[in-house]
Amino acid sequence: MERNLQEITAVGKRLEGMDSKIHADIASFHNKLIGLDHRISLVQDKLNTPSPVNEELQYLRDKLTDLGDRSCRDNVPFLVFPEQEGEDVRAFLRNVLPTLTGLTFYPRLSFNGRIGWGPLAKILTEGHIPS
Repeated sequence: MERNLQEITAVGKRLEGMDSKIHADIASFHNKLIGLDHRISLVQDKLNTPSPVNEELQYLRDKLTDLGDRSCRDNVPFLVFPEQEGEDVRAFLRNVLPTLTGLTFYPRLSFNGRIGWGPLAKILTEGHIPS
């Protein structure tokens, strides 16, 4: 009986050692889990927060759209001339515009399906040269 008691005591001590090791492992896993949760939170914050590059890209897109809109507003469309006047639209306008407008200089013409003069449109519509 004494031998059985010693064996039971030895098993109890081994169980206590295992119990403390299990508690230490659980504490270690708990600390690692807290660290992982914090890192996941940081990654989610970065994904949900726009980066400065994305903000600058959006700003540049908006600016490009605005500049495109402004350039279209400055164009003067010529819609009254029939298409059979000739194939070289620029040469045709260089000959016709001085008689229509009284201009003695030739502004730079740009062509993108329509002829536009940019800021010269203000001279023709408002009657004065912007300073």
